[in-house]
Amino acid sequence: MTDDIRIAIIVNPFLPLGLVANTAGAISIGLGARLPALAARRLTDR
Repeated sequence: MTDDIRIAIIVNPFLPLGLVANTAGAISIGLGARLPALAARRLTDR
């Protein structure tokens, strides 16, 4: 199932650094809670 998942997180780069980190963290936690099969897998960043 997780082989077909592609995710792009786009955060406004003009936000203060703390808000960028908080936004990416909150999205990541939500994805991990919803899709636990993604945990402990090697992910790539392009």
